[in-house]
Amino acid sequence: MHPTIQTNPKFKTIAICAFVGLINAAMLSNAGASETFEANLRQYGDRPVDVVQESVGGRPAQEWKMEGISNGQIEMVLPSGGGISLAPSRDLARSLRLSASRSESVRNNLRAGLFSRAADDLRPSIYPLFKFAELSNEFSAIFDPIAEFIQVLGRAEAYDEINAILDRFPALLRKSAVQRQVFIIVRALSDGGSPTTAVDMLRKIPVDALPDGVENILLSFAYDLRVKGEFEALIPVYEAMIPELSGAQQLEAQIWLAYCLTYVGRSEEADALMETLPTPSVGEEGFGLYQMLIGYAAANEGDHKNALDALSQGVIYANPNEAWLPEANYLLGLSYRALEMFEAAENTFLELSRLRPDDAWGQRAGEALEQMKEDGQATDA
Repeated sequence: MHPTIQTNPKFKTIAICAFVGLINAAMLSNAGASETFEANLRQYGDRPVDVVQESVGGRPAQEWKMEGISNGQIEMVLPSGGGISLAPSRDLARSLRLSASRSESVRNNLRAGLFSRAADDLRPSIYPLFKFAELSNEFSAIFDPIAEFIQVLGRAEAYDEINAILDRFPALLRKSAVQRQVFIIVRALSDGGSPTTAVDMLRKIPVDALPDGVENILLSFAYDLRVKGEFEALIPVYEAMIPELSGAQQLEAQIWLAYCLTYVGRSEEADALMETLPTPSVGEEGFGLYQMLIGYAAANEGDHKNALDALSQGVIYANPNEAWLPEANYLLGLSYRALEMFEAAENTFLELSRLRPDDAWGQRAGEALEQMKEDGQATDA
């Protein structure tokens, strides 16, 4: 059954049409970006990487050319032409640095905000690094420059190229420097009104190796997507992050996952998940949010009386600073209206729209109030 509590049907129709248009445009854009990426990889990818192995134990520094990886060994070539295979050990990782630093042209373009030009300057030196994507995270001399290049591409809004790189070299997303930079870009895309692009990039990230402190970024990003109504996209986000969270954060993510499953009509899965969760008592962490989900699920089944009871408890016992409280009040207003308690619905929508005029839920409350007026269910005051 489709959820009873939902946004304006006209808005949904427009959103679906826009989403289809985005997909079609993205397919064309991705094809072009993929061709450009492949061309750059053919032109630069096989080039050797000039490195210096710093002095160790009194041994003088040694210049090498890193040719590639074969049978788990790094193939090194001396400037004189002699070659050697080295195990990718921790000591080797710590002692290596790239011979070349950023060129003056790159620095000038970055200072001037000419990020596309800076990316053009960097490709000849960065693309050869990709063939070492399988090395361990300890090879910061390889992965820090790649992360900086990803940052420049993000500033240049070259998202298709970023996706092409990550698709071809997924091991890069297990490197903390690269992963952290991708998270920053994902959040910027979401804040900038591009949730579809953000979700597409986020899905590439293996969250079983999250950088420290990134859980709050994920939860905040998930909230942004939820406000935008991207419930289908949210499900894999929550499923991926839940194993990496603990305590109150994990419970919150599990409750929101059940909420999303209910919204898209996967109620049996939502019910099964809820049965595995502890039921918070009044005053315990997660009680208000849990009650909001219970209320939403009840409304989804047409049981608006129990929905009202649960939502009311959620609102009453919530911390006033809870990020989800405006959403709960909006759902509360919808339940009042479904029960034909029009005065309570009007007051709830009116207060929410006045208190949070710039918030998505405040704006939706204002729309609901206008609809009530059109239907003769609210005053024109």
